[in-house]
Amino acid sequence: MSTDISSWFPYEWRPYQKESFNSISKAFLKDNITEQLAVQATGCGKRAQAVQISNVPIFHDKPSLFMAHREELIIQAVNDFEKCHGFGNVGVVKGKQFDIHKKVVVASPQTLVNRLDKIHPDHFGLIQIDEAHNYMAKTFLKAVRHFNHKLRIGWTATPHRLDGLSLSNLFEKIVFEYNLDQAIKEGFLCELDAIKVKTDIELTGIKKSMGDFNQKELEHRVDTPQRNNLIAAKYKDYALGRQFVAFCVTKKHAHNLAEKFELHGMKVAVLTSDTEDRKGIDTALREKRLDGVVNVNILTEGWDYPEIGCVIDAAPTTSLTRYLQRIGRGSRLKSPEFVEKFGQNCIVLDIIDNTGKHNVVNTWELDKGKKAKEKTFVTQEKRDKLQEAEDKRASERKFIADVKSDTRVNLLKLPKVLISGSPKMLEQATPAQIKFLVNLGLYDESIEYTKALASEAISNAPAQGWQIKKVKEWGYDVSDGVSIGQFQRIKNKIDNDNKYKIMN
Repeated sequence: MSTDISSWFPYEWRPYQKESFNSISKAFLKDNITEQLAVQATGCGKRAQAVQISNVPIFHDKPSLFMAHREELIIQAVNDFEKCHGFGNVGVVKGKQFDIHKKVVVASPQTLVNRLDKIHPDHFGLIQIDEAHNYMAKTFLKAVRHFNHKLRIGWTATPHRLDGLSLSNLFEKIVFEYNLDQAIKEGFLCELDAIKVKTDIELTGIKKSMGDFNQKELEHRVDTPQRNNLIAAKYKDYALGRQFVAFCVTKKHAHNLAEKFELHGMKVAVLTSDTEDRKGIDTALREKRLDGVVNVNILTEGWDYPEIGCVIDAAPTTSLTRYLQRIGRGSRLKSPEFVEKFGQNCIVLDIIDNTGKHNVVNTWELDKGKKAKEKTFVTQEKRDKLQEAEDKRASERKFIADVKSDTRVNLLKLPKVLISGSPKMLEQATPAQIKFLVNLGLYDESIEYTKALASEAISNAPAQGWQIKKVKEWGYDVSDGVSIGQFQRIKNKIDNDNKYKIMN
């Protein structure tokens, strides 16, 4: 049977969407991989692809289930599936609604987990999971694992959670990956122009909780009048006229930052879990009655407004997933009206605090060490200028080297750390592993930790100062940081080499 997308869908998909579909089909039909993860950057149309895949008979011959963990995502999914399958063919499991016999059923794992006794495990053939990186919680896992699927597909922009864990508890393989930098360079997302706003705030010593900063401690450090005023002033300097979305640590922080924007003449709204009129704020923004919205973990997943021209990251994070979700609010392609005024780009105001030993995620860390042409958070115009400067420096270095006959020391690259995929590693994590995770500030009691996931979290955690010092002494490049797993792997290699020398 053909796996070419053109045989199923009457309209033209983007090249990467065709490739994604064909990869899913091949993995299913030829490699018998029935638990698949598809990774695509925010704004690349993951849900649109999921809708069309639900219409392909080779994947299932029963009703299909689409799982989404937030109210906004469920509403959007129902609308999208109805456009494809027709009104009346899409069921919802939510509140008093229990329409499980429709062609497609949309439901949240939180609701399903309380109704599993009413749904036979064999009821669904195809199960698709939106924002799959969230599905490590025990209740979420219970809802997913209840069903004997023919094919399970997870969709995510980032295959790792904030605590560094992969999704190996639910998925066999990442069958397709299309990242932010690829989408930007191929013209499917707008360019991102990062601007560093340096503060004198110190993050040193802030404890970590569940893989990220302790939010109360973080609020105490970053929610200051000086920092908030600096952010509002820098928005006026670099992005005035562009609608913005700002991310804050807590509700108090959001209101304090909004107050500074208002003092600078901006019309803003605050969006938190306490906000009752979310729809009203969304409408006001789209009708251009607001300059921006200041929010706390609300406008991350499932909120699409392409005309956002500035993303302000005022909440330091160590989570790659969380950071990329924020950036995704501004990465969608802009309207012709926006492009005529500002260009096909979004400004990212990165508020850079003094991080100490914390591995904080921001545009500067993500682009660190890349050559000019490989940078993601720089417009093409700036990349060209950086390339010129890079070529000039390279030429000067070559001239000096030729004159002085200098030699360069090549530092060893840090090794990759792979976790065993043996069945034994899917057993429950040991007490010692759990204790280690607690001490590292990574333990989340809602997660079902296997030996593999615990090992992965520990291995990915940043090494201590003395460990980094030893790795450097052993001749390795530590400029981008060192993980505990990398330290241990290098140490084991050196110990084995020394043991071999003694024996011989």
